[in-house]
Amino acid sequence: MRHSTALALGWAGMGLTAVTTAAAVLGFLPRGVWVATLILGLALFVVAAVVWRRGDYSASPADPMSDLKGQLAAVDGVRVWLSLRDDPDERLPLDDDRVFQWAKETFKLLASEYPDAADTFMGEGDAPLGSPYFATAYVLRRDQMGRSEYLESRAAMVRRILAASRS
Repeated sequence: MRHSTALALGWAGMGLTAVTTAAAVLGFLPRGVWVATLILGLALFVVAAVVWRRGDYSASPADPMSDLKGQLAAVDGVRVWLSLRDDPDERLPLDDDRVFQWAKETFKLLASEYPDAADTFMGEGDAPLGSPYFATAYVLRRDQMGRSEYLESRAAMVRRILAASRS
């Protein structure tokens, strides 16, 4: 849930509480008090609507450069994961392989914005197979060069893409 939607729901909840309170105390409190509570509740509903609408327009579109920078920053965490393993090249299910998870997410980002770079990232010989075969291409490269070298080579590719995009 987006932050603005959650905030709008909070304001709407407070407004509903105030309106319900006004309706509940209708017979017990002086007319001015419950009318003021009712007006407060309706005002909170208006605030909720404004926050919700403003959130729709203020949400910035996805920035592929920012996403790639985030993926590059995540390399350090994957390096730590590799350094803590007894055998960094031990065969693991792909769901447990943090290098694969990082590479798959990076490949998806590249494929959506930079298809040529995605082909290079996957491997020129494997790219014609298409993205459903990314796991196969990863396993072949991992077996050839090892997880650490694969990670470093792909991180270097992302660095080159970011540097080329700045120019």
